[in-house]
Formats: sequence, C-alpha cells, structure tokens
Amino acid sequence: MNFLKVKEVLLATVVASLLFLPASCSKEDEKKETVLKGVEVTAGYPVKKTMTEYINLNGNSAYLKQEIIRATFQGFIDKVYKNIGDGVKQGDPLFSIRTKEADAVTNSRTNIKNQQFSGLVDVSARTGGVLIELVHQAGDYISDGDQMATKIDPQSLRIMLEVPFQYSKLISENGSYRLKLPDGRYLSARVAKKIPSIDPVNQTQKFILEFNNKTELPANLNI
Repeated sequence: MNFLKVKEVLLATVVASLLFLPASCSKEDEKKETVLKGVEVTAGYPVKKTMTEYINLNGNSAYLKQEIIRATFQGFIDKVYKNIGDGVKQGDPLFSIRTKEADAVTNSRTNIKNQQFSGLVDVSARTGGVLIELVHQAGDYISDGDQMATKIDPQSLRIMLEVPFQYSKLISENGSYRLKLPDGRYLSARVAKKIPSIDPVNQTQKFILEFNNKTELPANLNI
C-alpha cells in the first residue's frame, strides 16, 4: 500500500508539471511576440501645400550721379566755403583759389598800379547736390586737374543688386521687391535697369533698383 501511494504521488507531480509547463512557455512566447510587434503607427490625413524657396541676394546703395570737382589751374586755396555734408546749389562758390602769381606779388609786397586782376578765382558748383568729400583745405597748394571735392545728387540713390547668373532670369524687369536693411527695416524697390555684363570673378549680373518711395541712405550700405 505504501509503495502504491508513493507511486501515485509521483505520477500526480509529473502530471502537474506537464500541465504547468505549456502555460509558462506560452506566456514567454507571448512576451516575445509582443516585443516583435514594433511601434504602433497612427494613420493621419495628408495635406497638400506649395513649397516656396527663398534666395537671399546681396546689394549695396550707390549714388549714380557724382561730380568730382577739380582745380582748373595751379595755386593756393584761399578759402573753403562749404563743409562735408552741406547742400549746394548750382552756381554756389565752393573754393577761392589764389594764383601763384598773385601769391608771389602778395609775399613780395610789390604794389602793381592799375591792377585789374586780383589773382583770386572762385570755383563754383555746376549742379546742385551734397558734398561728401573735401580733399583739400585752406592753404593747400593744388595743381591743374587735382581733385578738390566730391558732390553727389541725392535724387540719384539706387541699389546695385548682384545676382548669380543662374538666377538672373528670376528677376523680372519693373518688378517690385522687398529690401532688408542692416537695422531690420524693410523697403520696397523696383527693377529700373538690367546691366548686360557679368562680373568675371563672381559670375554675377548687376541690376539697378530704384526705391518706390523717397528714401535717404548713405552710400556703400550693404543690403
């Protein structure tokens, strides 16, 4: 009787082990299958939009009308009537020049009777504008043809836009564009002219832009 009971207990243990074994294996298989499922993906609704590409182009401000004021004879500058930044009108005197001969007479204290020529000649502006450069001051000696000053016409302010040749066809003539200044402001300008030449180094074509509204900017400003 004891032997039979022990045999029955062992048989019951083996049967119980076999019953639990498939259950544990199936749970491990389920874990493995869960890991292999990957990340869940949620389906969305596609939206069709137009993609816009922007190209940043560089330019600089320039005054197209500039006048270099030169001396027409040799002498000493006796007086300068204007300073840098002053506005001038057509016919305004800019410099007074004393000829070498007049200076020699003055220094030698020689009196010339019936003298009709004082030896002083005024150099006047041929057109109106603003003086942006004074090369000489009173007392300087100048030769014939020396540059004395530079004057610009404020109305001739333009933007010289440099465009890579492969993009030049995208710039429409008479088209308006926004210009961003270094201080963050935006201005509007239109294409006035297209220069038919290419920069040999940068391979860029130059466009001249004219502001749509009256604008005051210094020359050589990067835009």
